[in-house]
Amino acid sequence: MLDDYCSEIITPALVLAEVMRIERSPLFTQSHGLQRFLHFVVEQTLAGEEDSLKETYLGMALYQKEATYDPREQPVVRVAATRLRDRLEQYYAAEGVDSRIRIDLPKGSYIPIFRWQLQLLGPELVIKTEPPVPVATQMDLVTGEPAWFKRWLLWSMVSVAVLVAVADVSFRLMHGTKEKDGLLDHNFVVLPLTSEPGFALDPAVSPNSQQWAYSWNGEEEEAYNIYARKIRDNNPVKLTNWHEGQALHPAWSPDGHSLAYLYISGRGGELHVLDLTIMKDRKVTDVAIEQGFHGNPLHAPRVIGPVWSRSGRELIYAEIGGPPGQNGFVQLSLMDGKRAVLTRSAPAQQDGYPMLSPDGRKLAFARFTNGSTSAIYLLDMSNLSLLKVGLDWPGIRGIAWDPSGTELIISGNRFRNAYAVWRVPLDGREPQAVASGISYPLQPFFAPDGRSLALTSWNEESSIAQVGVGADGKVVDLFPSVLRSFAAQYSPDGGRIAFVSNRSGSWEIWIANRKGDGLRQLTQLHDGKIAGLAWSPNGRRIAAQAVYQETLRIMLIDSTTGDISPLRIAGFEGLPVMSPAWSNDGQFLYFTSQVSQKMGVWKVASDGIGAPLRVLSQAISQCAEDASGKYLYFTTNEPGVWRLPLVGTESVPEEIPELRSIYPAGNWELVGNQIFLMDSNGQHHRIESFDLTTRQLRPLTADLAKVLFDTDSLSVDPLYKGYLLARHSIIDGSNIMILQQHP
Repeated sequence: MLDDYCSEIITPALVLAEVMRIERSPLFTQSHGLQRFLHFVVEQTLAGEEDSLKETYLGMALYQKEATYDPREQPVVRVAATRLRDRLEQYYAAEGVDSRIRIDLPKGSYIPIFRWQLQLLGPELVIKTEPPVPVATQMDLVTGEPAWFKRWLLWSMVSVAVLVAVADVSFRLMHGTKEKDGLLDHNFVVLPLTSEPGFALDPAVSPNSQQWAYSWNGEEEEAYNIYARKIRDNNPVKLTNWHEGQALHPAWSPDGHSLAYLYISGRGGELHVLDLTIMKDRKVTDVAIEQGFHGNPLHAPRVIGPVWSRSGRELIYAEIGGPPGQNGFVQLSLMDGKRAVLTRSAPAQQDGYPMLSPDGRKLAFARFTNGSTSAIYLLDMSNLSLLKVGLDWPGIRGIAWDPSGTELIISGNRFRNAYAVWRVPLDGREPQAVASGISYPLQPFFAPDGRSLALTSWNEESSIAQVGVGADGKVVDLFPSVLRSFAAQYSPDGGRIAFVSNRSGSWEIWIANRKGDGLRQLTQLHDGKIAGLAWSPNGRRIAAQAVYQETLRIMLIDSTTGDISPLRIAGFEGLPVMSPAWSNDGQFLYFTSQVSQKMGVWKVASDGIGAPLRVLSQAISQCAEDASGKYLYFTTNEPGVWRLPLVGTESVPEEIPELRSIYPAGNWELVGNQIFLMDSNGQHHRIESFDLTTRQLRPLTADLAKVLFDTDSLSVDPLYKGYLLARHSIIDGSNIMILQQHP
């Protein structure tokens, strides 16, 4: 029986609303692990499956434990439940004192209890009605659908509550700038535009900000077509009807009567315009695209358009499959078919992600060098002059204009740890991260009215791959997870493995024995975001690059206890400090930072005492001191490996000519007199070694392209029995989320 003291029953909708309020509390906004725990037990209870909420089951469902794991040895569920109980008590003692209902987690149980909190009347209630609360009728969406679909949709609602809670906070401009009046300067909520299986991507909104167009490969995950729908509309309209290939990147005409899009098939690329008034589709031109561009659209590192001119008479798009030096943006007249060249990229460069400013005077785009490094440019449409915006980025996956035209919204991997959305002011101020609660946010698109911002949320699984020595080396997945793992590193003695993962709900360092057993979470940052890590030579500490308390800094972590202490560097308070690397004796740390708009490399005592010494005045991606301590080897975001003499007063970097054409980025390690690196030249994807004495480069593994989609680190087993790589290869799908101004 439900509450005898109140005529209104506690419905799932009321419970979900209370979850949203809880997650808006500062007690929960940065505790993603507690959010996930709360949402899971609530979802299971609302679905009538509360009997499954046992410690072993929760360990498997939430923390990827094996079915045979012993909760007594790994009490992660009990620890999380205790923390959740404490936080709920704190919440209802203060912010939640006036809530209509209350959610508790009784001691000794993992089944949440929901009760009225009006003057604390009535007994404690568990939603376990006879018959069960009809969840389907609360949603008006799943009538006649099987039970698994109802549970899945309920989970989608709870997931949205997570996003609402994470995103329903105020983001203010920094550095004392004047108040603005845009979406990101106010509270906003996150709503799902799509939640179906498969890949939904490329959001674009109509000129009246009411209809969203996007590309989706359907529930059967076959051909991509263009669809349109409104927010909260559960019946998308299919606008194209391709049975093969990909209809991508829809763009609304200024009058809202037409949609332009790119169609890609095994035959190449085509631009199409769909007249929405008569539903007539016509091809307007062929598009040169690079070989292999036809595949998963989210694997492609760039979008080539189209975008409309403000007059609606031209389309702008990038050609990327022509001869070297002949690629770039062109403007096609829809009146007479004439083309005008807007940009020409160098042979090693490609342009992508075009977006016209609200006034139509500037075209923002990303220029990629060697397929990875990217920079933001503004093209003046009146005289075709180019202006570079800020420094290079390791990766860009989307550009949008703020409706005011004063800043760009960028999806980028700025600190090489995970993609995030950034506000990039055009007046030179530092970029600011926003919307961190969305998984892998890509392809931002702002509505003209400024009240909505769309993002493609990519769900990706990954693991750490252990690759054996030799051409027949076996590839073994360690620590698989439904979330992401990267930056795996062997300890100096080869006995342990450390890596970064968000499998607990927040970005933390995890550690295990070399064979993969004994996995445990080492850090408890909760509200930080860890990027790279580096073991100290004695294996006692780990230096990690982390976004912690809104500052990019280096944290020193005890490899046994997980105790954390920030590295405090004189003169660098409040400045971004990243890319830590130890000296061979463990007495010093190298790091990179930006001072007076200039990137450089410094060396400081590992305890932070004393003034840091600048050793290099340029941006790098990774560095390592050699065994003699006489040279610092480093890579940049360009091909090649360099070394810097550490003796003398006027040291000049020296290029290693034999490695001039190799682009290892962060996928290399210096061991003794050998440089081990990942060579990905488009023809193969293998580990190689370069002997600094003999000057010989030789392959160590077979081509790994079929088993490794992408990597971001390389670590060599000190016992020389293999290598560690982060493997991003298992993709679930993607959905489109809408950040909407809070009413």
